[in-house]
Amino acid sequence: MAVTLIKSIKEDKNRAKHHHLKASIRYIMNPKKTENNLWVGSNCGTDSESIIRAFIDTKKDYGKEWGRQGYHFVISFAPGECDERTAYNIGKEFLESYLQDDYDYCFAVHNDHDHMHVHMIFNSVNRMTGYKYRYVNGDWEKYIQPITDKLCVKYNLPELVYDKTKKRVGKSYGLRMAENNNKFTWSKIIKADIDFAISVSEDFSDYKNNLIKMGYRLREGNSRKHGKYIAYFHPGLDEKESKKAHRDYNLGKDYTLTSIESRIALKDKTKLSYIIKDRSELPYINYPKSNKTRYQLLALNRVKQAYEYQFLDLRIKDAIRARKDLLRIDKIRQECDYILDNDIKSINDVRERLSEVKREINSIFREQDLLSAEGLSFSPEELEDRARYIELQNMLSHQELLSDEAFESVSDEVFNLEVKYMNNAIVLDGNPRTDSRRMEDLKEEKRILNRLLRDQEIYESVSFSGLEEQVIRKELGRSI
Repeated sequence: MAVTLIKSIKEDKNRAKHHHLKASIRYIMNPKKTENNLWVGSNCGTDSESIIRAFIDTKKDYGKEWGRQGYHFVISFAPGECDERTAYNIGKEFLESYLQDDYDYCFAVHNDHDHMHVHMIFNSVNRMTGYKYRYVNGDWEKYIQPITDKLCVKYNLPELVYDKTKKRVGKSYGLRMAENNNKFTWSKIIKADIDFAISVSEDFSDYKNNLIKMGYRLREGNSRKHGKYIAYFHPGLDEKESKKAHRDYNLGKDYTLTSIESRIALKDKTKLSYIIKDRSELPYINYPKSNKTRYQLLALNRVKQAYEYQFLDLRIKDAIRARKDLLRIDKIRQECDYILDNDIKSINDVRERLSEVKREINSIFREQDLLSAEGLSFSPEELEDRARYIELQNMLSHQELLSDEAFESVSDEVFNLEVKYMNNAIVLDGNPRTDSRRMEDLKEEKRILNRLLRDQEIYESVSFSGLEEQVIRKELGRSI
């Protein structure tokens, strides 16, 4: 069993921009290849034309009709390895697990050859957020492969193999494995806030006022396809992102305007959901506070407030920050662990440790340069390509600064260089490694320290409740 094809569907610059996308969808939905559409599925339409319209409508909603149009995965099976029903189930479950309902997608099993294969196409634009799907090196092994491994075990099939010589694709920007149930997204946060607002509202006007108190902006509109709807501008949006709203019909059937009105009228509290359901399992809630500096307590409280914002009586500024922190809670917990494990007492300790880490990294680089001068030589073209590759990788490491168009251009150039040096990877990989594990550890530590410096003002803005101040004063005998 093997993934034989993973590629992006680009815009057609010579004809209509959506030409390649339309052709790809029509190809995989061909009735002659799918027993009259017996083995096809989608979350956005019933035939190729309605699916195409849904893809394009999503792009228009967010003003992202240009650039990459979609992505095309193909999973193929050895002759006799599985039947149509199994292939259909694998394609369906793969997309449901990998994308959930965040992207428009369609899939089809083709049985017109000896080897069964399932085609899967999904939109380049996330229909919940408007972000475009982006690949980050290593995402296949970290996020996609575990899904396919589970499917192989479930259906008693040989291991699914990713052919790395084919073009790579990966996770969506800003939503790295957001489909994983353990991750937080704005869609999940908005739905939890809507559920809470419904539970405390007497009527629809009260419901809107409660969301406004939480920091939301609301806009009611009318869609030709969906009828009346509400667009939610969540509290984390800044002025530059003011156009990025979540429309209720993209949140699920329980969150449409009609469903919300019905749930309020019926006093339906059964769908009340919390971001964290069992508070007893939360990390750091009962972490001992004695012998901790103010900086360390701020780190602990930042994590606690993110996990518990729905339970706490926070100022609106703190509640908004807590929601934003949930989206990157893994990194914030990593920062907190680092502060406590290394007994970082203040921001000055962060600066001093960062200087030490930089000195050690530079020392390893100097050692590598000596080894390179002794044992390696590259042509002028190879040196130029290597320098460009390093530059491109640095750009991708700060991809949040890139527009969708710039990201797509950079990642295409990276791929072309990797293909060019497929049989001579040392040109791009660089010098011989000296203590490469130590270098990776230092680079990771440097990233954490740089985040701590960048977020200094955020940490300083974390507040303590009156009760927390009293407890800490009593435990530590001092003010915080």
